[in-house]
Amino acid sequence: MQRQCVEIACHKHGCCIMQKCIDAATGPQKQSLTHEIARNTLVFVKNPFGNYVVQFVLKLRLEETNAIIS
Repeated sequence: MQRQCVEIACHKHGCCIMQKCIDAATGPQKQSLTHEIARNTLVFVKNPFGNYVVQFVLKLRLEETNAIIS
């Protein structure tokens, strides 16, 4: 998921799968995946599907990840 994060999150169905994977991830997996999403925020906010993934991550209120996004 992490390596293909942009392609998955910017896909019509992939954005939902990405959110479910984040929900099901262990602590370290979640941190790794959300950091990768945060590093690609500019790509995601310009995409109608990727935008939902960024919103989802922000709602998690992960301080470290949100700092990367802002």
